[in-house]
Amino acid sequence: MDIRDLPRFAETPHAPERNTTKIRKRRERKEEAPAIATAGTSALAEELPEYNLPSGGTAGEERKTTWPAWLFVSGLVLAVLGVFMFLRGNDLEAEGGKILDISEKFVDHEADFSTEADDAMMQALREKAEQYQTAFLHRREEDREAESVARHITAAMNELALYCMAGSDEERLNYVISPAATRPKMAHWAKYAHYKDYLPHEPGKSSKNGDLLQIPVLMDDNTMRAAVFLYDHDSKKWQLDWEAWEGYSPLFPAELKKKRPSSPVPVRVTISMSSHYAAPFLEESAPESYRHTAYIAFTLEFPNGERLNAYVDRYSPLALELTKLLYNGAVRACVSIHYPADLPGSQSVIIDRLEFPGWMSETTRKLLPKNN
Repeated sequence: MDIRDLPRFAETPHAPERNTTKIRKRRERKEEAPAIATAGTSALAEELPEYNLPSGGTAGEERKTTWPAWLFVSGLVLAVLGVFMFLRGNDLEAEGGKILDISEKFVDHEADFSTEADDAMMQALREKAEQYQTAFLHRREEDREAESVARHITAAMNELALYCMAGSDEERLNYVISPAATRPKMAHWAKYAHYKDYLPHEPGKSSKNGDLLQIPVLMDDNTMRAAVFLYDHDSKKWQLDWEAWEGYSPLFPAELKKKRPSSPVPVRVTISMSSHYAAPFLEESAPESYRHTAYIAFTLEFPNGERLNAYVDRYSPLALELTKLLYNGAVRACVSIHYPADLPGSQSVIIDRLEFPGWMSETTRKLLPKNN
């Protein structure tokens, strides 16, 4: 039998193995996929997903179309930034040019000042100089006054320290106003035994009115005392108002309780409001003469700390005057008091009148400015 007479089935090629086909595809990524004509390979292509490429082309073609777009966008952004910086630089240069132009115009204008402009400017400068000079002179006067008061305070405090360190009344008389008139008062006041071993520690804010100087003084026992000085032109020294410093009264508490004066007697005390009502000022315990009168109670404290109860008719002008005086608290004052004949005990007195606020003597009070 001739082999050429055999059937033509021998011409049909066998399908290649899968591994061979896949290797060929991976090696030929940049080339077109090989044509598969046989029925076996066509069926294989339909079954395997790696043979099904996207409709847009190959993966290599997709990468080729993506990176130029990003490059274009980046270039566009850089171009916009460059234009913005260029315009901003022009703006800054223009602003600098404006400042330079203003400066140049100012210099030119200053160089071309007219005579009238110069005169007006010089007149304004003169007025300003006069204002500054006036303010400076006023300030210098205040400084000189403050320095002057400071010197007065130092000198007065030295005299006060010497007075406090004195060992006898005769030695104290060297530092007080009117020694001759003060000597008998000081001798009587010695029975009061008020002198203490104290020294001035620090002066407060002073008040000077010509030859009169007032200084609140902090003592070394932490008590505040008001010192009043009068300048003596003969001795060129500040002299202490002894009556105001010691709180002198013609009668001290022991004498008041013993003598029970029925006529008004002036005393220097610290007066304050009180809520204590002793008999017979309590309505239920009052005798007939006090039964139908309402009173306001006060406390009178003497320099040595002794106290008396004092009363004033509630509806009298004196009650209103004292209430106003004590609105902000206790004050030092000179008041006149007496013991009524029908008033029992020795701890309660009647206030007749307010002589004057403070403890100044008559000599220094005459130097105070008058109230209009």
